[in-house]
Amino acid sequence: MIPLFAAYMLWVQRDKLIRSRINTNDNLFSKSGFVLLMSGLALFAFGRFLYILSLQAFAFVVIAVGVIRFVYGNDLFRITAAPIIFLLFMLPIPVSVFNTIAEPLKQFIAYLSTSILLLFNVPLLKDGNVIHLPSISLLVHESCSGIRTTISTFAISFAFAYMFLRSYPLRIAFLIMAIPVGILTNILRVVVIGLLASVFNGDVAMKFHGNAWAFVTPVGIATIFIVGYLFRCYELRNS
Repeated sequence: MIPLFAAYMLWVQRDKLIRSRINTNDNLFSKSGFVLLMSGLALFAFGRFLYILSLQAFAFVVIAVGVIRFVYGNDLFRITAAPIIFLLFMLPIPVSVFNTIAEPLKQFIAYLSTSILLLFNVPLLKDGNVIHLPSISLLVHESCSGIRTTISTFAISFAFAYMFLRSYPLRIAFLIMAIPVGILTNILRVVVIGLLASVFNGDVAMKFHGNAWAFVTPVGIATIFIVGYLFRCYELRNS
């Protein structure tokens, strides 16, 4: 859905695209665009040589930005930069980067989840990133670290900020808000599984675990839109 929405972001700016001036500089081509283009090609060649797929994918976005700035100039670049950068959300996360971030995140999620469960008087024993309950033991795995959920909420926040917010400080603040929302969404999933295991049994908890994304993910998306709506109201009130 990322390229489809990127195309939609361009379509809503179609009037500006039609009115934009192509390379109004005295020089035929943009020097900064040439640097971006060459940098993207170098990154692609380097990633191809080392068989690093994520680097090749990143190079594609850099090349696309470089070509537009190099050939068409600043006007078209300013309009198309955000939709092209939005394509970065399709990039595969390098395994080394994923593991580096996932390890402290899953420990953090396990700690907060157990703290919340203890507030509900749920008997448990935490052993690293494993939560032992009377009827089940929960392993907070890399998939529960919240990285993928955070990327999804960040992508939605990016699109919302581009479409509905005009102030750059508010846009940045809104994007930052997506990070705790993505993490808290996964904490909610672990907490609900723990509560179900405590109130009912491990089988009920595992049934919910298998379909948790259908219940918890909409909560994260709804939270993003509620926060975005509040940001939008604040911006309109102070404009």
